Amino acid sequence: LNAYEIAPARFPDGQLNLPESGNGIPDVLDEAAYGLEVWAKRMTPEGGVAGYLETFSHVPMDSDAPYAFSRRTRWDSLLFAAAAAQLAEHLKSTASEASARWSELALRAYRYGADPANSLGRVEIPAKADRGKGAPYTVTWEEKETYLTPFLLLAKARVYWLTGDKAYLDGTKELLAAAPKPYAWPY
Repeated sequence: LNAYEIAPARFPDGQLNLPESGNGIPDVLDEAAYGLEVWAKRMTPEGGVAGYLETFSHVPMDSDAPYAFSRRTRWDSLLFAAAAAQLAEHLKSTASEASARWSELALRAYRYGADPANSLGRVEIPAKADRGKGAPYTVTWEEKETYLTPFLLLAKARVYWLTGDKAYLDGTKELLAAAPKPYAWPY
């Protein structure tokens, strides 16, 4: 999506010889949509998005095969919101219906991710030493609001660029002041 944004003319429809080639949408955007689709299909009605999944093989996305998804988290929902908003923005001129769908998904994920009520809070994670073969122990982890700052900033920017609604920029000055430096631990 970022490469397309930088130089859209370099990414025409039909470039990658995909099944979707020839649909009037640049192939790189078709690929981005395909990559986001697995998360969109498993989004909760409230907009929660998982960040990890497992299955027993490479099964088709629409199959009834069992997928195991991680917990839906605020930060994964915000990352999805940012990507879906960017995709929706780029699809506006070539695929208005698809753009509207990705916009709706982006906004739903944004609302979930931006809402502190959806915090994981304090969680106990059962584990075992020696790569799962040893003595059991518990790791306690707490989701802190500061952990979300980079993800919230990115989602706010992308949703604002998509919608033009300045309300999404509320609080960005404070978030920027508190944000960790790029590539600093733990990011």
